[in-house]
Amino acid sequence: MTVWSSVGTSKYRGDVFGVEQFLEASAARQVLSLIAYIATLPGCRRLTVNEGRRTRARQKILRQRFERGQGPLAAVLYTSRHDEVNHGNAADLGGPNGEALNAAEIAAIKRYGPDFGVSFTGLTFSPPEPWHVEADGTTPTPHYALASSDSSVFEPDQEDDMFTDDDRAWLKDVRAALTQEDGGGGKGNPGIRGTVNVLARDAKLPDPQAEHKLVRVKGRPDVFHSVNFHTLRGISSEKVLAVLGWQLQQIGALTTAPVAGQVITVDTIEGLKGFGALVGPRPLGADGKPNAFYASL
Repeated sequence: MTVWSSVGTSKYRGDVFGVEQFLEASAARQVLSLIAYIATLPGCRRLTVNEGRRTRARQKILRQRFERGQGPLAAVLYTSRHDEVNHGNAADLGGPNGEALNAAEIAAIKRYGPDFGVSFTGLTFSPPEPWHVEADGTTPTPHYALASSDSSVFEPDQEDDMFTDDDRAWLKDVRAALTQEDGGGGKGNPGIRGTVNVLARDAKLPDPQAEHKLVRVKGRPDVFHSVNFHTLRGISSEKVLAVLGWQLQQIGALTTAPVAGQVITVDTIEGLKGFGALVGPRPLGADGKPNAFYASL
């Protein structure tokens, strides 16, 4: 079973913007170490991963766009090094905001990439893709990168919670509200519950530019949140589903009709996989352990 590690959220202004990206764990370690090193070089910036692992459903979409002349070159189905089943060791790199790499960064990847087990294979494509790199997953990364205090360089089994400065500020406000005395919700004083409800209402909404779907397998109670047919995350409770449903209504991804009536039902696990690759834990069974029904996700 492939072990995946996060390499951050995509900054590319396209259909993967804001979506968390993953690579095979060893490949992620190599790419992030290279990124950390390049950021120290003159003329180079802190690079980001525009896209890593690519689901088979997304590969179909990209290939169809290419064949219709509506999109850039896309590999023959399931041969891409981005493929979630066979490879998952390719990364499309971009600048801090997903933009194209500059000349210094391209030269640095060509010069130092092999030291990290990362090849600039995109330069050999026709036409060239001066953003596509592939990690071999075996070359040891230089010691200095692993010892770095930079939080984006991590061991493969270390969880990256993607906690942003906005999240920290929001949490600080929540903690401040919870340490106040509850004013009982009287006029001019909403009390603890009211304050927290307002904070929850104003929390950052899902990316309105992404395509959001709610989906479940026929006969199963578990609901998943799909983003851009790329990632699939289990929803832990009816309460969380209600909050997410409200948020999706605010950005126009759902209508104001009952959320339950807008959940897409598929017949099989394979159908569920068509909505993205699972991120996070599988739903729990009655024994409190990951449900074996979803073992193949």
